Amino acid sequence: MNVINLKKIVQLSYNQLMEAFMKSRFLPIFLVTLVCSFLFPSSALAADDTIYYGDSIPAGTFVDHDVVLFGEDVSIEGTIKGNVLILGNQVVVNGSVDGSLIFIAQNASIGGEVSGSVYALALTIDLPAQAHLDRDLYTAAVSLTSSSGSTISRHIYALGL
Repeated sequence: MNVINLKKIVQLSYNQLMEAFMKSRFLPIFLVTLVCSFLFPSSALAADDTIYYGDSIPAGTFVDHDVVLFGEDVSIEGTIKGNVLILGNQVVVNGSVDGSLIFIAQNASIGGEVSGSVYALALTIDLPAQAHLDRDLYTAAVSLTSSSGSTISRHIYALGL
């Protein structure tokens, strides 16, 4: 198991990190999604092709659109074909996300497959052996743990807190 203390590795400057976020069009999408999640809270799927709200996606569940999850303990065990925004204390992603994953959490574990980029703000982030990130990982965290066998196919942009 590789433990990476983000304060001790070569870090990007604040300007480089902000430039990377702005190039990825993360900030406008994140702000709009965050505002919408608070303006239209719901715990049910309203209609086809809308955003799914709740605190978990159970194993065996397939969601074919964007998802907003929030709560104390948030988990994804099923499959999501769309982008995911998560606000939670403990976040566990063991399912599959065919899109980008954006989350703010105290502790997070990404043990599934994410085909898009991951944008993470957390105290601790754990990437178990089965974790597979097809694109970039943008993170601000105190600790990032990557087990042997976990993969990030492109780049890590990290800001140590």
